[in-house]
Amino acid sequence: MNIMLLNPPTLARKGESLSVFPPVGLLYIASYLKAQLSDISVSVVDAVVDGYPACFSFKEKYLIYGLSDDDLKAKIAELKPDIVGLTCMFTNQHEAVLQAARLVKEVQSEILVVIGGSHATAVADELLQHQQVDVVVRGPGEELFLSVVQCFKDHADFKRVPSVAYRENDGRIVVKPIVVSDVSLDDLPPPDFSLVNVDMYHKLRYHMPTPSVYKALPISLSRGCPNKCIFCYVSAVWGTSIRHRSIENIRSEIRDMRERYGVEELHILDDNFGFFKEFSLEFMRMARQEGIRKIVPFNGSPIRTLLDDEFLDELQKLDVDCLRIYPESVSSDTLRKMHKPQNLQMIKKIMETAKSRDMITFSCFIIGFPWQTISEMESEARMDIELASDFSYFSALNALPGTKLYKQCKADGILAPEVCYSDISLNSGNISTANFTCLDVERIAKQAYISSNFSSSERISRGARIFKQTPEQFMERKKRAEFFLAEVEKRIKDGSQSQR
Repeated sequence: MNIMLLNPPTLARKGESLSVFPPVGLLYIASYLKAQLSDISVSVVDAVVDGYPACFSFKEKYLIYGLSDDDLKAKIAELKPDIVGLTCMFTNQHEAVLQAARLVKEVQSEILVVIGGSHATAVADELLQHQQVDVVVRGPGEELFLSVVQCFKDHADFKRVPSVAYRENDGRIVVKPIVVSDVSLDDLPPPDFSLVNVDMYHKLRYHMPTPSVYKALPISLSRGCPNKCIFCYVSAVWGTSIRHRSIENIRSEIRDMRERYGVEELHILDDNFGFFKEFSLEFMRMARQEGIRKIVPFNGSPIRTLLDDEFLDELQKLDVDCLRIYPESVSSDTLRKMHKPQNLQMIKKIMETAKSRDMITFSCFIIGFPWQTISEMESEARMDIELASDFSYFSALNALPGTKLYKQCKADGILAPEVCYSDISLNSGNISTANFTCLDVERIAKQAYISSNFSSSERISRGARIFKQTPEQFMERKKRAEFFLAEVEKRIKDGSQSQR
């Protein structure tokens, strides 16, 4: 049996930059399948990297990066898969994934098409309304995908597989509830990077969130998140308890990375690196012993951990010169309503500590919550100046399917009807209330981004340091932001004129 795991071509709005990243979830599944089944062949196709630098216009305002339709169909025909598994982690990739699934069926209609990932988990019913989709895996994919493969091999009913969605013979869609796996993470073989072109990722200098300094690969130390932020679906997919791997299990993976690929930099995928302080300290000391020179915690660390001197000492020994911080908001009311366990005083203390250690700060804010007004959002943006972060990113809030926020906004009728899945990104929101429109939010976010990060030569210099760029290269970010700001201001103006 041949199994093809596909990272589909990626969709982006025109003007947005392309970022690439190894499909770690698919590589974990590939490793698990190979360890469990001896009579299968598993291949992983990253259509984004394999098709680089090709891009194609899609529905006027989007671009699709990666293999063309014809090239992707040729690859499918070459590999002759019995099953194709596609990843759909992000909401804005909904249409791109469905397009890829359609191409699979055009090559051979009997191929079983399975889709997984965070977004797929949330919208399983929607995906199965399209005939090119056969099964949706809901939650962590290793065990579930294996069960789907075994059912397919045995010509059995998918009824026996938990946490999946599928169609009955009569066309009825069945969506099973998510059951978070309790398998020990040490029992999962590490992702098999030999199945993708690692050198190509290094050549493209993939970044999360900043460009790598040395040869780098991502690594997962734990899964789960205890927080229940209303705008996030991580805890729903991965569980509300955090499970971590053993240090020796991680050491084995690092040694393999070092031997095979010369890796000296690790990008930490965990949502809460540092949640278990002693484990994190032990990991960092072990990583240095094994020859790792730098780590980059992608999603940052819990605020309380960033206030710990011992933790910061170990970070700096691994060349962490930039703290990625998620204040989200400077309003205690908004932090309380979003269920974020932190406050403004803690954030200010981290900023002071970072400066005393000559560390630069990268702060992320979200605006556009349903209870906010335009003046409150503008005030939030101005408060960034008081925090004195070295670089600030302002995201327009999106109510994502599968989150508490989405359910509430849908019930209240405040999801912007003109915004489709493909429009959803950090640059543009999908909520419009009596107090603001989603375009207002995008405008304020872009104005705040420009005024905060490009207001002086000192701010430009610090921002350039974060992204390993010259000041001239860093200023290209301002041009891109101004492009989107002009676009949204035109749409606001056109909308106002049409209402007269």
